[in-house]
Amino acid sequence: MKRFFYAICAVAMAFILTACPKKDPVNFDDLVEDGVYVYGDATGFDKVGDVLRMANGINEKKDQTLRDGMFEKYIVLEGGKEFSLVWVTGGEQVLYGATLAEFTPAELSGIYEDNPATAILKGKLEIGENAPKMKVAKTGLYHIVLDLNKNNDLDNALILVAPANFGVRGGMNGWGFTEMAATTPSNDGMTFSIDNAALVNGLEFKFAYGGAWKITLDSEGEIKANTNLGQNSMPGGDNFVVEKPGEYNISLTFKLAAGDLKNSFSYKIDLAKEVEITAPEHMYMIGNQWGGWDWNSEGIVELSGIPSAPGYFWCTRYFNAADGFKFCALKEWSGDFTGEGTVGYTIHDGNCWVEEDGFYTVFVNGNDKVVEIMPAEVYGIGDAWGADAWDFNAPDVVKFEADGKVFKATTTANSAAVRLASKVTPSAPIEGVTTGNGWIDWWKTEFVYFDGKIAYRGAGNDQERVAVEEGKEIVIDFNAGTVTVGAPFVAAITIDGDMSDWADVNDQVASTKETPVYALFKVTNDSKYIYFYSKRDNRSAIWNRGGYIYYDIDADNNPATGVAKEIEGLEMWLYFFPFDANAIATDIGSGSAYPSSDVFNSFTFAGAIADDFVEIEARLPLADAQVKSGDVIAVYSWSNKSGDDLKKTPIVYTVK
Repeated sequence: MKRFFYAICAVAMAFILTACPKKDPVNFDDLVEDGVYVYGDATGFDKVGDVLRMANGINEKKDQTLRDGMFEKYIVLEGGKEFSLVWVTGGEQVLYGATLAEFTPAELSGIYEDNPATAILKGKLEIGENAPKMKVAKTGLYHIVLDLNKNNDLDNALILVAPANFGVRGGMNGWGFTEMAATTPSNDGMTFSIDNAALVNGLEFKFAYGGAWKITLDSEGEIKANTNLGQNSMPGGDNFVVEKPGEYNISLTFKLAAGDLKNSFSYKIDLAKEVEITAPEHMYMIGNQWGGWDWNSEGIVELSGIPSAPGYFWCTRYFNAADGFKFCALKEWSGDFTGEGTVGYTIHDGNCWVEEDGFYTVFVNGNDKVVEIMPAEVYGIGDAWGADAWDFNAPDVVKFEADGKVFKATTTANSAAVRLASKVTPSAPIEGVTTGNGWIDWWKTEFVYFDGKIAYRGAGNDQERVAVEEGKEIVIDFNAGTVTVGAPFVAAITIDGDMSDWADVNDQVASTKETPVYALFKVTNDSKYIYFYSKRDNRSAIWNRGGYIYYDIDADNNPATGVAKEIEGLEMWLYFFPFDANAIATDIGSGSAYPSSDVFNSFTFAGAIADDFVEIEARLPLADAQVKSGDVIAVYSWSNKSGDDLKKTPIVYTVK
């Protein structure tokens, strides 16, 4: 966006001589370097020398590249005394000044995010002998920024003067700001320091002033000056990284120097006391969703330890994709970390993020600060869930199903000891931690409940046991830390060959033919199953393998998606055949399921036989049918015998 170009006398030498006359040139003695200099009583120098020359400015926004017409300088200015800037070129001098006024963004957001929270001085550049002299109120180190607007992308050419009270930002303060103690301001040397700072290995930090990373010069946020120093004293340089845990004395020394900004700074990061590395005893997760970045909040998540695996932790939670988070072994900003973001999550803005809202299990190796995040799997373990339910892959094990922001499952037997566990499967085997199956033993990630509150086993011994009855629905809310034990599950339909419980089901399709083969089809569901009812008026056409029965689901009620199996757009299809003289057999045709016959192992059906008709009822778990509450689906039932007018007439059904 082009703006009115603020005409300045610094366009060309000829223009300097004609438009910017000088009365009494400043005495620059034997200066040989052209450039912009700071001069005046506020500097403490009675002569202008090369040490007062400003450095070429760096635009932080444009990958830390030099910006034409931008100049910067760190310098100690004496409060109440005047100073100006002067451009020297070819022996000629042009004076610069500005009427400085305090400026603080209304909000430290948008283009002003990471700007100083305290006021800076800012003014429109004026040129010539009548340009106003500038002052600061208090003696101290200041950062001066001049931008001549050579690219015509500012509202005006300008001068900024910011107090540079340096401190540290990093892992020791949650990337907040800790101001350092300072010696008496002097261009001959002054030091900012902090002593006995407890730092852990891997912690990162930088020097910065004003609690900021940068200052925004323009109204669109495309031109920004650094307010931080990294390695090699470079503005915007790489973070410092702690290699050994311990107590450190950290200092940053300023001494006025010519040339690049880095020439005026030196630093020391001295290990005063080394600390022995031990496995962390605790691990915490903090973030927008987990305590709002406040270590005093009750919303902070403490991860559960793992028996016989010091430094290893896990937790299961429902995560919002819009909320970032990170980890720390202490409830304070000391050694917080994100891991590498390579397994199940990403890192940006210094935090961890999951891709989608949902349930996730977090696994943390606190010894090496490794984080892995995986979709959550929660299981009922032990005899409350089946005769053989003692591992995650056991035949009878029950997997909890997500329902909104809770997990649900129903016990299958009376038990004196209900057991629950999250399945934690690191991406690679860990000796002494994972089993041969790749996951951590269920009893190491086990939890139970007391008075409705989740109680994690952690790294301790076996827990007290809680009895449970058969048919109880267990509802786990990991975020709230609660378990609710509901009333026994009551099925909407009992699959027993007695069709009386279908009498009140009204979601149905009936044949319109005078002599139908397939007479009636019904569908209903409860919280666990979807149920099917079908009636055949011609027994001989279906019995003793005389014909197949098909149940099909278009799970999104869209014939343009899915596959064609006699009917367009199916996400699930199943056929089976009754046989034997007087019974409905629980036998499913080979290859009968799409997309995989394995998911239909829990399909159950029964029937009733009369002289001239056959009735069949069946059920399938909602998860196996690939549908859930609220889905609008199209459900079909038909046979491979002629005379079937229900084949292309579905029940359009909303799953309850």
